[in-house]
Amino acid sequence: MSNSDRFLQAFTTIEQYLRKKSGLGRDSSFPELVKAVSKSNPVIRNREDDLRQFAELRNAMVHIRRGNDVFSLAETPISQVLEYVEDEDNYRFVSRNKSLLEVLQLFEDYAGSGRRLEAVLITDSGKPNEKLLGIVTIYDLPDAPKELRVQSG
Repeated sequence: MSNSDRFLQAFTTIEQYLRKKSGLGRDSSFPELVKAVSKSNPVIRNREDDLRQFAELRNAMVHIRRGNDVFSLAETPISQVLEYVEDEDNYRFVSRNKSLLEVLQLFEDYAGSGRRLEAVLITDSGKPNEKLLGIVTIYDLPDAPKELRVQSG
């Protein structure tokens, strides 16, 4: 069983647990389940942000599944994966040589123009036909000040 299959199986188990504990119907979203159960369960309350991020990861994984095909970012050119992206204006490519401050400025520029940058995709020279080396998402932004201190210290 692959890591992605294990993750999806674990996510489903967590979702079933939350659904059972919340008493909410099948039409309730995962964040609604987390919110409901966190009111009475301190473990869920303490891991609420992690669970929401797991849901984001799960959604990303499921959305790049096409039938029995699963696209692995390690093996599939990012340009092929991007064929399935709905909003082509919410991500940018950068070279591995860009600094964290430059990447943060991209998020700032988008926000300043009333748009939302979802991800910065890092390749060797910033081209979509290259191997993906890393990704910075809006969910990484809260950790940026800590990373800047580590880089400068």
